[in-house]
Amino acid sequence: MAIKLGPFKKGAYGFNIDFTINNADGTAKDLTSQSVNLKAWISGASAVSISASLTVTSATIGGCRWTPNSASLTQVQNTPGYNAYLEITSAGYIEPTETFTISVDEAAP
Repeated sequence: MAIKLGPFKKGAYGFNIDFTINNADGTAKDLTSQSVNLKAWISGASAVSISASLTVTSATIGGCRWTPNSASLTQVQNTPGYNAYLEITSAGYIEPTETFTISVDEAAP
């Protein structure tokens, strides 16, 4: 399940980021009757910086959408980026994905 998001510009928000979640063998993760949440934090931080519910856009092929809000991409994190993972929730259990990165670059002054 290799996911990488970005780079995005610091302070950007309100746009859609569409991506697909795959199983370890590369096949599409079936998200039927499941919800997906994003958790992200800055390396070394003691708290989550980004917590967001994602929209499942096409359940049978693992399609998801994240629309960052104005509080999401507020810090430059491009080396190595925010650490992140997804929580896939269904019928009483949570399946976390592997950790991946979200990179954020400095915006123009």
